[in-house]
Amino acid sequence: MVFILTCSANHLLTPWAEAYWNARDPKHFVLDEVAGYLWVQILFRHEGQFWKIAGLGFLIFRIFDIFKLIPPTRYVDRNIHGAWGILLDDLISASYAALVMYILTWVYPQWLK
Repeated sequence: MVFILTCSANHLLTPWAEAYWNARDPKHFVLDEVAGYLWVQILFRHEGQFWKIAGLGFLIFRIFDIFKLIPPTRYVDRNIHGAWGILLDDLISASYAALVMYILTWVYPQWLK
């Protein structure tokens, strides 16, 4: 529910934020990052140490989000504008972060114990 509310608020407030800060995807407006982080937590469902999962999920998500390492993320960031583009690149980054966390769990099953 919080994820849906965050995405909805992002969609509604993005035009205002872009006008207020006179920038495309303004850095002061972080609802898209919040939604991305929540998406990592939704996708990576694992019983284990909460703070390890929360911290590592955030770190991996931010690495994918900042550096736009994967081509679909880069494409969306450069070519899809407005609320959907701002949100979608974060959700793609979050999906890759969750995938990396699943791979880590498979390779190092003891890391969350």
